[in-house]
Amino acid sequence: LIRRVHHMAVSAFSDECAALNMTPAQYGILLVIRHGPPDIDQTRVAEALGQDRATTGQILRGLETRGLIERTPSLTDPRCKILKMTPEGVSQVDCASQLAPLIQQRLLSSLTAEEGQTLMHLLHKMVDSSNAVSRTRLALIAPAKPVAKSTKSRSR
Repeated sequence: LIRRVHHMAVSAFSDECAALNMTPAQYGILLVIRHGPPDIDQTRVAEALGQDRATTGQILRGLETRGLIERTPSLTDPRCKILKMTPEGVSQVDCASQLAPLIQQRLLSSLTAEEGQTLMHLLHKMVDSSNAVSRTRLALIAPAKPVAKSTKSRSR
């Protein structure tokens, strides 16, 4: 049943986001890059989503080819690529984010409000309790904090 609901969710996402030509996996990656720390790399994105690095890398290559992200070498580790959203990537993920509540509403439409809340609570409970034993653990990343501007003037 869970697999069937997954297929329904992917179908609803595909229908609502057809104009964006975006998959749920691409959306997840773009969302993590958009709201993650400014120095996020492929490994941290994979960890945040509970995905393996190879699959994440393949999706990132596609996003880069489409001009939605840029990958630049890290200043501290040249083997590591820092991920940045392009303006087009920001626009696409923001558009998809506006559609997300409609997708969830569509999926929960056959349930009462109370049933929908109960289902969401139980799904969160399942993910939280099973995460530690999963092959690909979900690792939430704190959103980037704004850089405080210095009020001190430099001496010349």
